Amino acid sequence: ALANTQNDAQLLRELYYQQYVNYKDQQDYKRALNVLQQTLHDLETRSPYGISVHNRRQLAHDFSETYAGLRNMGQAYTWLKDYSTISDSIHKAQLKEKIGEMEVKFQTAEKQKRINELELEKQKALLKAQTQRSTNQLLGLISFILLLTTAFSIYYYRNTKKQAGLQL
Repeated sequence: ALANTQNDAQLLRELYYQQYVNYKDQQDYKRALNVLQQTLHDLETRSPYGISVHNRRQLAHDFSETYAGLRNMGQAYTWLKDYSTISDSIHKAQLKEKIGEMEVKFQTAEKQKRINELELEKQKALLKAQTQRSTNQLLGLISFILLLTTAFSIYYYRNTKKQAGLQL
């Protein structure tokens, strides 16, 4: 009654569930069934977003056990099928979520791998450019030394020829 006046639906559900568990433990399945039916009714009428899938699964399980306790195997089987269907749906949703997470991880890893490859290519290109620059500098230095040697050889040849011409 306190939960009803405060409109605290969560507390009310907890009270109903505890009452159900007590009746079930006492094997008073008729009262347990009445509590479950009241819980289902309250969830359907008071919950603005409807019954959560986990609550619906728990209710289906509890209804199945209660009907089995009442020896109403037809209803117990019906609720057990509902429980199984909901459990499968939850499992599929969780599996899809895990697959999605794994797919994101895979794509992230692939992108990181591509980034690493591009960075490696960039480093190789920089190293190649640096090597080419060093090679060009070395060739330039060798060319300059050859030019100086050639200039010195020409100068020396001319001086030697001039001195030979002066001595004659």
